[in-house]
Amino acid sequence: DKGELAAKSLDFEAAHHWLGEAEQTDSTNWRVLKARGAVFLAEGKVSIARGYFDRALKSAPNEPKVLSGCGMCC
Repeated sequence: DKGELAAKSLDFEAAHHWLGEAEQTDSTNWRVLKARGAVFLAEGKVSIARGYFDRALKSAPNEPKVLSGCGMCC
């Protein structure tokens, strides 16, 4: 939650910190992976974002937010 709140506030450094910690706890959590992808996408780091969205897609193949993230990386 802290990571997503930081991202919404455009504090990408804090978002990376908190989401990175969450990813270390559960590296297959699609919500965390989607959020990390969204932060990288907001920073213009499309190829890194795509990697996170692809990983999220493996855990949640029918999740609209993950599919949308993948689509934004094309």
